[in-house]
Amino acid sequence: NLPDVDQAIADIAAHVSAAVDLLRRGIALPGPDAREDWNDFALALPAAPAVYFQTKQAAFGRAFGDFARIWSVR
Repeated sequence: NLPDVDQAIADIAAHVSAAVDLLRRGIALPGPDAREDWNDFALALPAAPAVYFQTKQAAFGRAFGDFARIWSVR
């Protein structure tokens, strides 16, 4: 059960709005689940995804900006 359903809906709306803003600016980057084995889009990743994500992590963080904190919201 959610303690405050209205607040949860408002939070989700804010997250969706922030995601739409990124997409409208042409920023479509992989989230944390892109590294998972079950990711159907893993085929599009470089042959060494661990090295790729380690190399690109800082750049992804800069591109996502404040939106990156959404991955830790519960």
